[in-house]
Amino acid sequence: MNYRNLAILAGMMLLILLLVIFLFSMLFRGCSNKGNAEGGKTVETSQNKDSAIVTFGDKAGGTEINLDNQCGQAIVSFKVRGSDSGDFGDNLLGDSRIKNKSTAKWYAKADDASMNVEVKLANYTSFILHDIPVSKFNGLVTIKYKDGVGYLEYKPKDSENTISTYQEELKYKDQADLDSKLSDTQQNPSPAQTAPAQEEPEVTDDTAGYDETWSETGDESSAAIGTTDGDTNLNIPMDEGYPDDGTGYDDESTGEDYGY
Repeated sequence: MNYRNLAILAGMMLLILLLVIFLFSMLFRGCSNKGNAEGGKTVETSQNKDSAIVTFGDKAGGTEINLDNQCGQAIVSFKVRGSDSGDFGDNLLGDSRIKNKSTAKWYAKADDASMNVEVKLANYTSFILHDIPVSKFNGLVTIKYKDGVGYLEYKPKDSENTISTYQEELKYKDQADLDSKLSDTQQNPSPAQTAPAQEEPEVTDDTAGYDETWSETGDESSAAIGTTDGDTNLNIPMDEGYPDDGTGYDDESTGEDYGY
């Protein structure tokens, strides 16, 4: 047997095996790169969709305001009521929502100093922002919510200090709570307020109809007790211990008559 031919044959088989392994390796890497590319494209598209900035309001005639939602919930409704309207308008967000810890662009009327906004959150909590000073905003405006009060934090154009409307909004809330209690009291008064007053019974003097007098008729003393109408007289004889013949007791007796 020729060992040289066996060595050549073994080398060729080894070379073929390495080539096959190399081809499989390249094919697997290509599939992997293709999958990663498609996955990255999907993630990128999803990220772009999630990070899209919500824009609402009248862009043509409004002032751009960057709203930062820090309410802890997504804002699902944003209704505006101007000074010339008594009712809030339609939801400016439509089907969109301002997610928590995200920013949106609102184009508002800067000349409306008494503008109010009704904000509704994803958990059905709603509040009103009163007298929004659009013309004073400089930069980012943050919407916050705590203790049942929604409020704004912003920096005015003439200062670097951050202004919070929390105290002003708290006064509005306290007044609204007071008005609600007064209205409830008027509609549902307590039983003590609705119970009719009871008349006190009339006090009469039962002794006013009696008359007590003393009278003496003949040898007998009696107490006449009667009523003021004179219908009844009772004569009760008073026995003073005297015999019928009119004689009395002798206080000067020496006692002989009695055997002393």
